[in-house]
Amino acid sequence: DIVASTACAGGALPKMILAAWEKNHNDLDLSVAKKWIEKMVDVFGEGNFFLELQPSIQADQVIINQNLVKLSEELGVDCIITTDAHYLKKEDRTIHEAFLNSQDADREVADFYATTYIMSEKEIHEYLDETLGQSTVEKCINNTMKIYDMCEEYTLDKPLSIPYIPSNLNEPSEELFNKYK
Repeated sequence: DIVASTACAGGALPKMILAAWEKNHNDLDLSVAKKWIEKMVDVFGEGNFFLELQPSIQADQVIINQNLVKLSEELGVDCIITTDAHYLKKEDRTIHEAFLNSQDADREVADFYATTYIMSEKEIHEYLDETLGQSTVEKCINNTMKIYDMCEEYTLDKPLSIPYIPSNLNEPSEELFNKYK
């Protein structure tokens, strides 16, 4: 009943990819990343775990995206596209920057968060088509819709049920203990 995906550039798998990239740009050793993906597929089940790409022109994100696509093709784990939305619209970027700057932390806000808003499909293509190809981007968008199709409505609303609680909790009988543990 759980669908999972990798995370933004700060997540475990993207960090593995960037560490491999820093060691050797030309011949990436992604064996640790592959084992990690296989473990996640084992945990969540085949078809319930996805590799998450994000639109950006940041060099690190481009490297992550390109290698996630390669890992997807090699391991048969679908890629999806998310926007790691920190604010609603592109026009809200300055408000988000002001919010981040209002905190007492030294943070890079300008370029890193430039694409962390809810994008249209057209904007996603504008950011990703050049580095991944239009057909790959379209396939990833369709994979994202697979998750939508997997979702079912449910509610957490349940009828109120107040259980019987024994008045003497110091030495409940084994029967009461087993009934209420």
